[in-house]
Amino acid sequence: MTPKSPVEIGGRKPLSASRLSTGPISSSESGMITAVALLILAVLSLVGLAMLDLSFRDVQVSANLNSAAQALHAAEAGIEDAYRQMKIATALKANPGQNTDGSITLVPPVIANHTFTTLTAVPLFLDGAIPPLPTTQAQTIASGTLAGLNSFAQNYLVTSEVSGPNGSRARVVQVLQMGFAPLFQFAVYYNEILEIFPGATFTIAGRAHSNRHIHIGNSTTQVDSFLTSAQNIYRYRLNDGSTPASAKIKDAGGTYRDFIKDHNAADWTTWAINTYNGRVRDSAIGGTSLSLPLDATIQPHDIIEQGQVSDIGTALETERMYWKADYRILVDSGGAVTVKTGPPGSETTTSLDTSSFLTTNTNFYDKREGKCMQAAQVNAGALRTAPGWNFTKGILYVSSAKADTGTCGTSTPNALRTPVVRMTNGTQLPSSTEGGFTIATDRPIYVQGDYNTKDT
Repeated sequence: MTPKSPVEIGGRKPLSASRLSTGPISSSESGMITAVALLILAVLSLVGLAMLDLSFRDVQVSANLNSAAQALHAAEAGIEDAYRQMKIATALKANPGQNTDGSITLVPPVIANHTFTTLTAVPLFLDGAIPPLPTTQAQTIASGTLAGLNSFAQNYLVTSEVSGPNGSRARVVQVLQMGFAPLFQFAVYYNEILEIFPGATFTIAGRAHSNRHIHIGNSTTQVDSFLTSAQNIYRYRLNDGSTPASAKIKDAGGTYRDFIKDHNAADWTTWAINTYNGRVRDSAIGGTSLSLPLDATIQPHDIIEQGQVSDIGTALETERMYWKADYRILVDSGGAVTVKTGPPGSETTTSLDTSSFLTTNTNFYDKREGKCMQAAQVNAGALRTAPGWNFTKGILYVSSAKADTGTCGTSTPNALRTPVVRMTNGTQLPSSTEGGFTIATDRPIYVQGDYNTKDT
């Protein structure tokens, strides 16, 4: 058969089979293809290596950034721990610096994989002062439990520097201000449960605070300033739970408002804030414990105990009121009076006469305690003019061991009385070189009549 001619499609003839070449590729063409392939492989290899290097660098950069962030966080943690240590070290003292240059020794915290190269707290000084003076500033506290009190604040430059993994380092510098508020701005400061239920009219002209509960009542009780508790404030008596008439407390405008609710009331927080404008606070309204400026090795009661020779060289030597006092009046069990003065190790007995202001044979009945009290009674007004009694620090320490057997009236049993100290005629207190007057004792202390209501 004769083969048919190719069919035209779309007006064009397909290629003839005789025009297709199926011969071998020449050597020049083969070399070109190999070179191109190798070039492409080299480019791909370079791109792969670049991507691998970029990926490695990304990981390294990420690790470095992470290490730097961790180091920064560690340095910031050092600042926070420095604040914690400074708060403990200062304990609201006027001169908290532990070292001769006023700096505070800090112990770096332990943080895994990080080392503190610097953790210091150095007081800032007034420029140009000779000798250099710390920048201690008197200022009024604006908020919180101590709002309105005068304080002395000292600025410290705190530096925290750490080193960590991958050569990371971080340094944080911050100025922290530590302050103290003198205790004598309080009319009443209590470390234990405070109960105020007087029979006669009783006006507290200054702040009253307790680190525990406060029980307050009777229409005769008036508080002219802040009433604060680290725990709770109640209207009922501690001993029998009874609720007498309400006490009166001044609001921010100076108006007495009846204290008709307490911590047990459902709307206590709202009522107290709206009624007293923040001048009455307990644990539900931001009341906090106020620490005494004491060394951590001693307890609050230690500061009023009689001084001992063993106190020398310890914290008790500087903390005890006995050693701070200008004079120490000691009454023995027989009623004999000894007056001592002088620093620890050099204490001496003086010949100062106490007869014009001190009696030791006074007794009275304390209905609340149900006991007869034998008082070493100090007439503060007479002490002001007693010859030879000149106060520098303004501190008088009084202790009595006299406890006669007897009664305090026909209705009380004939029993051993309890030795106490009582202040009378204290409208105007004795003066001192440093200003102010304090009486300290290791015995229960009573105040008869007004106390410190007249300056001059």
